[in-house]
Amino acid sequence: MSIMENAVKLNDLEQEIFRLVCGWGCELFKQALERFDDTLMLERDRTVYRHKGPRQTAIKTVMGTVEFKRGVYERKNDDGSKSCVFLLDEALGRNGSGFFSSLLSEQIVRSVCESSYRGGARAVSEQTGQTISPMAAWQVVQNLGARVDEQELAAAKAAEANRGAGELEAKLLFEEQDGIWLNLQGESRKKHGKNKEMKLAIAYDGAKKTGKDRYELTNKVACANFEGAGNFQKRTEGKEYRRMGAMESNVFTIIGNRMKGRRLCWSVNGGNNLARLLCLKFTSKLSDTLQSLSSMTLPERYSEEIITVFSAGKVAKSEGKGYNGFIKSGSAPATPDFKWLRNIGAISSLL
Repeated sequence: MSIMENAVKLNDLEQEIFRLVCGWGCELFKQALERFDDTLMLERDRTVYRHKGPRQTAIKTVMGTVEFKRGVYERKNDDGSKSCVFLLDEALGRNGSGFFSSLLSEQIVRSVCESSYRGGARAVSEQTGQTISPMAAWQVVQNLGARVDEQELAAAKAAEANRGAGELEAKLLFEEQDGIWLNLQGESRKKHGKNKEMKLAIAYDGAKKTGKDRYELTNKVACANFEGAGNFQKRTEGKEYRRMGAMESNVFTIIGNRMKGRRLCWSVNGGNNLARLLCLKFTSKLSDTLQSLSSMTLPERYSEEIITVFSAGKVAKSEGKGYNGFIKSGSAPATPDFKWLRNIGAISSLL
């Protein structure tokens, strides 16, 4: 057997184990959510919420699509009317079916910030247990970008009223602004012309030396938008325009490298939403911001309970990309070193 044949079989082995683990992870997630839903059912105010049975829904995670059931309730409102609610959805801070977890959303955003929507979707599909389309990646970016916009506007309004909620206080603050012209498409092209300037502002409190003749800005924040100069100034909290000399490289690094060239064209809203996420990524604030946008949390005790009772025999028939973890795409290696793999489906417990 050649070295290349061995390498190919090892790749198959790695993929098969990855699919198996993703299937287990989806089942763990499902059980944790359904146990939490059962607790909410038992602890609810029965005079207000009438249980109307379970309904199917799904959460898209890095392990795959987790399908589970949660109870729907008929609620008596103060005005005498009735409405249907899902207590689990309210407890997790989510709405609707096909919800993307914050971890998967971050994976998508990071991939799209580095590549096209098509390339980003392909990378996520290859590196996780979830298969997504370029359109799904686009929708995630638009949703998160719009929510970041709301945060920016709220922060600017608070700062204008001297009610800023920042965590850092700088004795000296530097701010620079510049712009880059990007091609437009569709209705945006009809309304604004062939291209439009995207404005970028950065603020920082200094710089530290990272190598010979190399410096890195400290506590940097960035903001980018297609807005006119007047509205854009409101987002930068009224700071003065100053020429410090760091903008040229930042314009390319944050915006130009991803959004200009290669015949790329943007709608105003689509470009704005991606630019907001690019600013967060290159100022190392993407993870924290996405976490703040998603209030989905599961009480720790439910995950602990699931670990102790979960068995491999309860893995659903179809999870993630449609693999159950036990259907072989190829035979396991027959060498003594891999004999354990042939009986992997008989494992009775993860512990």
